[in-house]
Parts: sequence; C-alpha cells; structure tokens
Amino acid sequence: MAASTAIVTVTSTERNMNSLKVNFKVAISAGTYATPGIPLSFAGQDQIKSSSAPSKVLIWGQKSGNSGWEYLYNPGATPSLSSGKLQIFGQNASTGPLIEMANGTTDAGAVGDTIIGEATFQYGV
Repeated sequence: MAASTAIVTVTSTERNMNSLKVNFKVAISAGTYATPGIPLSFAGQDQIKSSSAPSKVLIWGQKSGNSGWEYLYNPGATPSLSSGKLQIFGQNASTGPLIEMANGTTDAGAVGDTIIGEATFQYGV
C-alpha cells in the first residue's frame, strides 16, 4: 500500500500589514501512515505570496460525530513551505495522554475527516 498524502486546498486569504492568513482544507488519501506524519506542503499555492515557512499553523477536524483524531502541523527540522508534516494523534482508555497514530494503515476516521486549518505567513518574503 502506498503512503498516505495530505493535499492542501486554499479556501481564502486575508492580508494584514506584513502577514498573510490562509484558510485551507486538507484531504488525506487512504494509504499508510508513518511517524512523524504525512508530508504537508504549502508550496505551489498561487494564493500564498510568501516563500518562507508559515509562522503559525492550526489544524482541526470538523467531521460530524468526531473522528477521534487530533491534528498537529510539524514544521520539520529546517522549516520551509514544503517541509511540513501533518501528525495525527489520538487516545483511548489504555493510552492516557494523546499518542501519535501508529505506523501502518491510516485510520479511516482520519481519511474521511473534514480537516481545516489556518496558517500565517510573512507577506511578500
């Protein structure tokens, strides 16, 4: 089975002085999940007028009935538009605190979730 992918679709942008706030959706494909997450890139998005990594990224699921997963953007060791990872965390009665999804098939709850986010970039840099 191929690795899962995370495709970013920009839904709106808002420019404030020297920053650009980008609202987006993420679609996760069925496949395998490997720690530390699925590659998530903002590169190639015409609406993002920045060449620098996002300074802030928030991601959350909106699926009705809740998929049970929490999402985190990991910028990578050398942050850039294309170096990020979408990490998926969950918990159950035996794990206690949130733990990252195990290596293996990406859970159907995450693949079917409606995932949205907000990223802030330095404008024009």
